[in-house]
Amino acid sequence: MLKKKKMTVLTEEQQKMMKKLNRLQFMITAASCLIVFLILFLNFQVATVPSSSMYPTLKIKEFVLIHKLRNPAQDLGYGDIATFYHHENGSTSIFIKRLIGKPGDTVEVRNDAVYRNGEQVFENYRLEAETNLTMEPITLKGNEYFLMGDNWNNSADCRVFGPVLAEDLIGKAIFHFSPFEDERCEQFVSSVPAEMRHPDFETH
Repeated sequence: MLKKKKMTVLTEEQQKMMKKLNRLQFMITAASCLIVFLILFLNFQVATVPSSSMYPTLKIKEFVLIHKLRNPAQDLGYGDIATFYHHENGSTSIFIKRLIGKPGDTVEVRNDAVYRNGEQVFENYRLEAETNLTMEPITLKGNEYFLMGDNWNNSADCRVFGPVLAEDLIGKAIFHFSPFEDERCEQFVSSVPAEMRHPDFETH
């Protein structure tokens, strides 16, 4: 025969103590959530890709997780995808491009290759082999960065508006995903025949 368990009856003092403990636990949980939120807010942001300038790496409307920069010279490496403020005609937009050159580098864009300090840049992300948008060699100053779109025949980047200042750099892309189909990107990839593709891209 099973014995009935006796119910524990808390005293009034114990009930008050339990309420205090519950309130304390709630406050600790709320404070922890606030701290996590502040860390995420201060260090990360989510951006969406506005154009096809980064085809085929990034699709239009693709979500990109950005880690905000503290020290661009240390936080950014060659080939990183970065966001920055672009100022034109009194308005400011956010652009997303790939880092090609840092302060002190000499960058040149020929019709079939990009050169940094006299050496050709390995570009396994670039589909097209040639461009008409070339640029004579420029040497970047101590606070200047050079960024280009992967879709280099359809990208307004530093070849057009010049180097980006360190103070205008926002962050580095650390993750991206697209919940949407982008047929234009697929059409772009399929429209470039094998003989017109960049040799580095074939190894991607």
